[in-house]
Amino acid sequence: MKEDWKDQARCKGMPSDLFFGVADEPSQEMLDLCHSCPSFIACYDHAMKHEEYGYWAGTTAKKRRKLRREQGRPMEPLVRSRMPVKGCGTNAGYARHLHRKEPACAECVREHRAYNAEKAARKRANRKARIGL
Repeated sequence: MKEDWKDQARCKGMPSDLFFGVADEPSQEMLDLCHSCPSFIACYDHAMKHEEYGYWAGTTAKKRRKLRREQGRPMEPLVRSRMPVKGCGTNAGYARHLHRKEPACAECVREHRAYNAEKAARKRANRKARIGL
């Protein structure tokens, strides 16, 4: 799906804190901005499919959850596998892959296994130290 609708959006370039951390109901100014936007329909479709948080296309996260339930419309995770995860080859990179619901790369899996092995070794050493071995 082409995402050039984002380039046409009236909110482009506005601070993201206006859209994330919004109260239960947006201001009339925000509603007017969204409803007069040339990208409204594409934004609404994107929000209903992919966005769990924030204010998108005149809807709050709570409103979108309600609409999805009423319409029997599940969220679809965004596939971002083409974009490299910042910090690949780290345990944090592994966690980011999981958060994005994508398969972890080999470097991240290797580091995650090493992290878990080190963690287990520290636990064993701590147990031995407590019992005086």
